[in-house]
Amino acid sequence: MRGYTSIRKGVYLNLIVLSDHPADVLNNQQASIHAENRARQDRYNQQVDDLLHARASAWGRMVSAFKAHELWCALSTFVLVLRLRMRKVPTFYFVPFQNNSMNALAAGIMGENSVVHYLHNQLGSEWTAIKGFQSRKGEADLIAVGPHGIAVIEIKSLNGAFSCNGDAWWRDKYDNYGNVVQHNVPIADKGGRSPSKQVNDVADEVVNVLGRSGVQVPVARLVILAHAKSHYGNFSNVTVHRIIRTEHLNLPEECARVCTPITAEMAGRVISLLQADHKRGAMRSRQRVAAHR
Repeated sequence: MRGYTSIRKGVYLNLIVLSDHPADVLNNQQASIHAENRARQDRYNQQVDDLLHARASAWGRMVSAFKAHELWCALSTFVLVLRLRMRKVPTFYFVPFQNNSMNALAAGIMGENSVVHYLHNQLGSEWTAIKGFQSRKGEADLIAVGPHGIAVIEIKSLNGAFSCNGDAWWRDKYDNYGNVVQHNVPIADKGGRSPSKQVNDVADEVVNVLGRSGVQVPVARLVILAHAKSHYGNFSNVTVHRIIRTEHLNLPEECARVCTPITAEMAGRVISLLQADHKRGAMRSRQRVAAHR
């Protein structure tokens, strides 16, 4: 578990970063591309050096053969010189630093950061946002803990009009001119879970973690649409408490609708319990990785 970091403590929201999986994945992908491009550059440089050396060597042998009046050897070496002059080094190109996967990760990171920034300016120091809580049921983008209660937040930074029917989610994608270019594109993570399923799985686990320590509190379940071009579509049989764009969010009001107020002492205990459970989960993950090595 990373040591927690806080942003502008005092009158502003406190932020605790337990993990930052998207940023870690993006950094690893970028480092891999850097390494691949360095390897390609090294191979290209070696090919150029080998070709220049072969040309110089053939030219030297041809000149020596002419001086020694070894005409047949000089002629055959001259043909080799011509062939080497015509040989081209294979085209060199870098692996691009942008692809669909990396663009999606970057967009997700930007969306999460925009929501944190929004809450950072909206809430006071009596609120704490926990980023990257890892549970048995998945990772929470944010968990907000404050006097009005606790909220588990899933952030989606996707262009389009969002719709859902229960735990089935989809969107219509738009181009830069506002035209629909794709209809009914499913919205799900790699495990096939929709945004509502993601947030509910983690929220259920948060309730369990707190309940095992005697903290019986309801938890608000929110899906935030963070992309500047995200829109509300048709929502039916909604399984979360709120689907809302970032700029429409009033977190204290959303929590007050669902949760019960908690004291500062209780908030501190909730944060400690979540940190401890995340640490245990991280330890279990390391043990599983070590067992498979």
